[in-house]
Amino acid sequence: MTYAQPGPAPVAPTARENGSGRIVVQNLSRQFGSVHAVSDLSFVVHPGTVTGFLGPNGSGKTTTLRMVLGLITPSAGSVTISGVPFHRLAHPGRTVGAVLDTQGFHPRRSARDHLRVYAAASGVPDARADQVLELVGLSSAGRRKAGAFSMGMRQRLSLATALLGDPQVLVLDEPSNGLDPEGIVWLRGFLQSFARTGRTVLVSSHGLREIEQTVDSLVVMSRGVRVYEGTMAELGSRRRSRVLLRSADQVGLHSALVAAGTRDVTVLEDGRLAVTGADVQHLGSVALEARIAIWGMTEEHPDLEQEFLQLTAGQYTGAPPGYGPPQGYGAPPGYGPPQGYGAPPGYGPPQGRHQGRGQSW
Repeated sequence: MTYAQPGPAPVAPTARENGSGRIVVQNLSRQFGSVHAVSDLSFVVHPGTVTGFLGPNGSGKTTTLRMVLGLITPSAGSVTISGVPFHRLAHPGRTVGAVLDTQGFHPRRSARDHLRVYAAASGVPDARADQVLELVGLSSAGRRKAGAFSMGMRQRLSLATALLGDPQVLVLDEPSNGLDPEGIVWLRGFLQSFARTGRTVLVSSHGLREIEQTVDSLVVMSRGVRVYEGTMAELGSRRRSRVLLRSADQVGLHSALVAAGTRDVTVLEDGRLAVTGADVQHLGSVALEARIAIWGMTEEHPDLEQEFLQLTAGQYTGAPPGYGPPQGYGAPPGYGPPQGYGAPPGYGPPQGRHQGRGQSW
């Protein structure tokens, strides 16, 4: 299956909005009875970036997205898109495209007819249905009934629906669910190309590894509150690389390292020494000078998934004692993103649209 590339920057916004595409969440709270689903949440999603919205299931992500889209009224706080609440947008369907649910299809209606219904409701031409079907790689399935679609095809049809109005902002709730590997790679590139035109992308996920190759910045929630906001690089810098050593004389090696000015040396439960802030060449030289045989030396690099697990530990207070992220830290040797990955080139406008100002992947 082939996939088309994303399309152009949107038309100029109306005077009612500032046109930025910026999402501003300020002191947002929502309570359902005695349950505090979201508590005093604040963050900003900037245009030109793909922002990941992360947290375990039940952390308040979907409730927050529904408040962003005006589907739930906050108990306190506010959300604005381009400077105004969602319900005050002059053309919401052409400003914001959203996917929160992949089940909203009539099972006996074809994909093309489904899109034409939504196109009519949004005030866009029927021809746009065929454009977005091509954009998401469903041109050959346009006449098939949506009820026969796989989960991955429903995800693509949902994205096509969100793109009908050529929006400035995309809000997507776990959009990679059900996609095959080719579809996931395409989605990553699509969202990055979309954002490079100056548009805004907010994409949720319950796991960092699913979107770490896609997003520029992160907002992490746990138990209804924000526990992190910043870039991927800033998250990685919270933990430095370290070297784990085992030698013939651990006590002697520890003393030699301290004498050589290596200050951050700790002893792990299994007896190994963990040294932060020094490379293997320096450590090997110190051991050689002290005439201590090294039996094993492993260099560990920061593992963002482990950092994410630390941030969200304790999400479920009813968990048994000891529940939480795995002990220790570090990715397996050789772990990293697939080689050769890159976003697809270009992001050209649909025919007949005017270019203006304008990314979960």
